[in-house]
Amino acid sequence: MAVPAATSFATPLGNIEIDQTLKASLLQSGAVIESDTPHAQEHSLEVQLPFLQLLFDDFTLLPLVLGSVAPEHVAAALANVWGDSTTLVLVSSDLSHYHAYTQAQQIDAATSAAILRRDTMLAGEQACGAVGINGLLYLAGQRQLPIAEIARCNSGDTAGDRSRVVGYGAFAVHEPGHA
Repeated sequence: MAVPAATSFATPLGNIEIDQTLKASLLQSGAVIESDTPHAQEHSLEVQLPFLQLLFDDFTLLPLVLGSVAPEHVAAALANVWGDSTTLVLVSSDLSHYHAYTQAQQIDAATSAAILRRDTMLAGEQACGAVGINGLLYLAGQRQLPIAEIARCNSGDTAGDRSRVVGYGAFAVHEPGHA
């Protein structure tokens, strides 16, 4: 797991400062390293940041790239930075990749069911960000946090070509009273 050495991330909408306090906490725990290299080619957060900038006027960020890590280690890192009602934990991932439309719908429905039951054994074929999802699901299971599916579709629903689609899903995990 790696946090960036950079002090901010830049988007067309401006810079977002890295939360140095949370970063120091994770580094002190020994669970992560500080390196910009894993972040250089990672785009899962990059596509989320402009949306967050539109939703929130001012916020700090702590990007975490995971690599190949057991769910309990990801959960421990998330628990370390899990804050109050002003903290948002975002795990970004597509679902299935490059299947025909109907097959993708079946795969993604099974993945969604696994997420809703907090199954921490998702594989990369189900979601490219399975490591992050599994870690969040592990923590959700420890804390008995509810999970809700907000929406699910695939690129065949949005871009038209249904021969090779990418699946998308949106789920919410929140503490009771903080929905």
